[in-house]
Amino acid sequence: MFSSSLTLAAVSALTLRVASAADVLAHFMVQNAYAYDVAQWKTDMEAAQQVGIDGFALNWIPPDCQSHLGWTEDRIDDAFEAASDMGFKIVHSFDMSYTECNTYWNTSYMADVLTKNSGKSATYRWNSNILVTTYGGDQVDEYGNQFFQDLKDTMRGRGNTISLSPALVGFSESAQDNPQTSASNMIDQYSSIDGFLNWQAWPLSESNMTCTPDQAFQSALKKAGKTGPYIMGK
Repeated sequence: MFSSSLTLAAVSALTLRVASAADVLAHFMVQNAYAYDVAQWKTDMEAAQQVGIDGFALNWIPPDCQSHLGWTEDRIDDAFEAASDMGFKIVHSFDMSYTECNTYWNTSYMADVLTKNSGKSATYRWNSNILVTTYGGDQVDEYGNQFFQDLKDTMRGRGNTISLSPALVGFSESAQDNPQTSASNMIDQYSSIDGFLNWQAWPLSESNMTCTPDQAFQSALKKAGKTGPYIMGK
């Protein structure tokens, strides 16, 4: 169980890390795990632990989006098995940025995969709830606030409440220039979210970045009474 806020930091082309004062998660692209088995997951997890990483946020696209990705869910199951043995943590990070196919996430399938390994010790929880993140969800028409609310309602109905902290990248980008307005608009338009993952860890212009956008998002979440984590990029 985790408290306070989290921090998201890019560490390589394939990894990100998410940290609070005591916990660090690396962002792992599941599409690179085709040849993995439980043993290989354990090897990577052990290496991650040696540098202070406590878990992986598994980024994946809908497996039906591309015909050759049917193996994805099996690799994720292997990751949960390995992580449970290693004292490691796993978070689902659903990639909602894809527009290259006509297959999109649906809340029933997402609830199935979230529920499947929810009883394992590897499941990363925030205030006892399953932590769920995304990449995107605000820039593809098939998603949006109601989609997120439906997912939360479906999971609550199954007895597995989630804490939803999506990476709504449009708001992260606009906050570089208009932090207070962007943070306020996000809360107004996405009342379903519990927290926020600010993906923007690098400048969009020649101007130096500051913590002002992070402070604006944190303030807006607190003012709205949100109890999920704020995941900050650095």
